[in-house]
Amino acid sequence: MKIYSDDPNLPYKTTKLKALYTKSEIDGLFAKWGVKDVYWRWDPEHNDVFVQFKIVEEIDGLPLQVSAKVEAPAIWDHKTRSKAESVNWDISMRVMYWFIKSHLEAAYLLQGNQERM
Repeated sequence: MKIYSDDPNLPYKTTKLKALYTKSEIDGLFAKWGVKDVYWRWDPEHNDVFVQFKIVEEIDGLPLQVSAKVEAPAIWDHKTRSKAESVNWDISMRVMYWFIKSHLEAAYLLQGNQERM
C-alpha cells in the first residue's frame, strides 16, 4: 500500500526540513548515542535509502553487538500534469529520523528494566 503526502494520518507532512539536513541529524543521533559503525545507502533517485548500524546491547550482563537496518519509508507525492509520481524524501526522512530517535532512546531507557527482571 502506498502512503501519500496528503494522507490525513501522515505525521511530519508539513516539514520544511530538507532530506539531506535530516540525514545529518540522524548522524548526530548516532554520535550522541555512541553508535560508531554506520553505513548509508543514499540513492534517492532510485528510491533506495537506508542506514545500517551496529549497537552494543547488554543481555544477561554480557555485551552483545547487534546490527540494525532501517529503510526510509516511501511517502509518495501524487502525479500532477507536470511531473510523475515521486517519493517525497523530505517527509520520508523525517519519519525515519523520529523512528530511529525513538528506538535509540527506548533502548537506552529500557536497559534498566533488565536489572529488575
